[in-house]
Amino acid sequence: MYAGVIAFSFATGALSSFVQSYDSENAIYKEKLAVLNRTFQQYDIPVELYVRMKNSLNEFKDDHEDINEFLDNLPHKLKVQTSVCIYKNTI
Repeated sequence: MYAGVIAFSFATGALSSFVQSYDSENAIYKEKLAVLNRTFQQYDIPVELYVRMKNSLNEFKDDHEDINEFLDNLPHKLKVQTSVCIYKNTI
């Protein structure tokens, strides 16, 4: 009976850990998507570039709220193109 209780407790703990991890990853993805959408609207980024950036969201894991930190995680080519769009008035 004790072995059954221990096994059930272990299984329940592992399942809850998995669900918590999934929820955390989902929340991080939603935050990244919000930053991307805000950047898209604020800086008039071309739709093609926006779609490519959105597709690249799944490739990196770090959570960044700042636009500069967000851009640092993009592939180099996307980062350069996006930076040019964002800072075109300054340039």
